[in-house]
Amino acid sequence: MLRTCLFCSAFILFIHVIVPGTCVAGWREDFQKACGNTQAAEKMSMNELDEVIAECDKIEEVIKDSTDSDKKLYLFRVKKCRNFYLFMKETRK
Repeated sequence: MLRTCLFCSAFILFIHVIVPGTCVAGWREDFQKACGNTQAAEKMSMNELDEVIAECDKIEEVIKDSTDSDKKLYLFRVKKCRNFYLFMKETRK
């Protein structure tokens, strides 16, 4: 009985501490992939630019739902990043 209670307590602790950190790291990794590649925007095809712009839109929605303390900073940065890719796309037309 005591062993089961300890296991359940450890599992609940894992769920509340480890899993939310993994979710935060997930959108931060996506953010880094999308916005960390702006130097290559000039060489991207129109389809690649469309994909990155769509990815920025998805990341923006995830950040809006986030409780992260850096939420405003990342929202500003992802919007800037998206607008840059959009500018690169429009200059090619």
